[in-house]
Amino acid sequence: MQPHLGYDNGGTCTLGSLLWFPDLAERIAAHLPPNEVPCGMRLVNKATAALFSKEEHKIVDTCKPVPLGAFAERWGRGRARELTLDGRRDLIRCTALSGDLPNLELATDACGLLPPLDCWLAAAQNGHIHICDWLKKRDRPFDKQRGAVALAARHGHRQTCDWLLREAGYPWSEEAVCEGLRRGDLDLANWLLQQRPAEPEAENDNNEHGGGRPELLGGVLAAAAHGFDLSTFRRLLWELLPDATPASEPSDGGNQATVPAALRALALRVGDEPLSEEDLGSVVAGAAGSKTSDWAAKMEWLEAEGYPKTPEATEKAAACKNSALQRLQWLRGRGYPLGEGAIKEAVSRGDMPALQYLLAEGAPSDVEAADLAARNGRLAALQVLHTTGRLVTAEGAAMHAAWGGHLPVLAWLVEESGLGVELHYDIFAQATQSGNVGMLEWLHQRGCPTEPDGKKHWSAVDYAVAGGHEPSIEWLVERGCSIPVGAAVKGHAQGPVAGRGYLAG
Repeated sequence: MQPHLGYDNGGTCTLGSLLWFPDLAERIAAHLPPNEVPCGMRLVNKATAALFSKEEHKIVDTCKPVPLGAFAERWGRGRARELTLDGRRDLIRCTALSGDLPNLELATDACGLLPPLDCWLAAAQNGHIHICDWLKKRDRPFDKQRGAVALAARHGHRQTCDWLLREAGYPWSEEAVCEGLRRGDLDLANWLLQQRPAEPEAENDNNEHGGGRPELLGGVLAAAAHGFDLSTFRRLLWELLPDATPASEPSDGGNQATVPAALRALALRVGDEPLSEEDLGSVVAGAAGSKTSDWAAKMEWLEAEGYPKTPEATEKAAACKNSALQRLQWLRGRGYPLGEGAIKEAVSRGDMPALQYLLAEGAPSDVEAADLAARNGRLAALQVLHTTGRLVTAEGAAMHAAWGGHLPVLAWLVEESGLGVELHYDIFAQATQSGNVGMLEWLHQRGCPTEPDGKKHWSAVDYAVAGGHEPSIEWLVERGCSIPVGAAVKGHAQGPVAGRGYLAG
C-alpha cells in the first residue's frame, strides 16, 4: 500500500508527507546544505531517519553552517563543559569558518571566551567579510602571524584581501602575493603586489614588508612553479629572469599569460643579481609539490636548466595528499636526496605507504618524528618507526600521547612496546589536560601517581583547570585529589565554564 500524501489545513502538501517517498527525499537531500540532513531531515520522522542512517548522514560539520536551533541544542545550556579549553577555542574557530554569525555569537557565549585571534584566519579563509567586520568591531587584535590576507589569497578571495588591507588596516605581506601565485591566479598576485606599501628608497633592499626584493622574487618564482603549468611557468620565468632560457610557444593552446606590470617591475628592480642556491632549491620544491598534472615535466625542465636537487623537493612531495608515494618514487629514481622533513610530513598525515617507503629508502629521522606520531595519535606510524629501529624515547612519546588524549598509543607504549615506560606523575599531569577521562581512569587503575611528589608546584587539579575540561576536574575532585589555593582563580582565567561549582565550594 502506498502512503498517502498529507495536507495541512490550507490544502498544501506537507514536507513530512513528501519525504515518505525515498527517491524524492534523496533528491531533496542532494540539494540541501550538508548539515541539513543530520540536523533536519533525519528528525522529520522514523522513515527519514532510517533512510538517512549512514554514518555520513549523522555527522554535523561545525565548519559549515548549522541550523541555529540544532546548534543551540548541542552547545547551549552548559554543554561546552564537555570540551577542553582548546576544544572550546576550536569550536569558535570552526563556527567563524562557517560564516554563521548567530551561531558564532552563541558559541562565544556558551564557551565563555573571547573569539581567539586566529578567528581572523578562519573568516578570511572562506571570504567571510561580515565575520571579519564583527571581529573588528569587537576590537579583536589580529592573529599573531598576520596571515589572514595570505589565507584569503590562497582561496582566491580578492574582495576579502581588499577589505582586510583597506578597512581593517591589516598589514601587507609577501606571502599573500605568493599564495595568489600558488593557486595559479596571476591577476590576484599582481594586484596584491600593487598594494605593497611604498617605502623610502634607502630601505628598498631590506624592509619589514617581506625582506629584500631578491628574496621576494625567489618566493614569487617558487610559488609560480607550484601554481602554474609548465608552459605558463616557463613564460613567467623568461620574462622575470634575464638569463632564463626563452620559452617556446606552447603547442597545446595553453595559458599564454604575460607578466603583469607589478611583477615585471619587481624583477627589473632586482636587476641582474642572481638568485641564491636556496632560492633555486625552493623553486624546484614548489614544482615537486605542485597540484598541476604536469608537475613531473616541470621537474624535468628545471633539471635541464641546472636547478639543484635538494631534500626540500622530497619534503614537499611527501606532503602531497593521495600522490606522495608516487612522487617520492619518481624523485628518488632521479637522485633527489631525502631529509628529515619527509618522514615528518608522512607521519603528520598518517600516510603509511609513503612512510614505509621512506624508511626503506633510509630517509633520516630524529626523535621529533616519534613524538609527532604520539602527539597526533598515529599509532601505526609510531609502531613502524619503533620496529625499524628509529629513535623513540619512551618518556617523551608517553608524555605526548597523554597530552593528546590518545589512550591506544599510551597503552601500546606501556604494555607492548618493550620500551620500559614507567608511569609517573608528569604523565598523569599531561593527561589531565587532554579531556579524556577514560585515560585518567586507566592511569589510576595502573597505579600512576595522581599527586605531585612535593617537588612539583602544580597539582593535578591545577593542570586540569588549565586544560579547562570540567568532567576531568570533577573526576579528580571526586577521587580526593587536593584542591590548592588559587585553583579557582586559574579556572576563572579560562572562562566561566572551567571548574564552575567544583573549585569555589
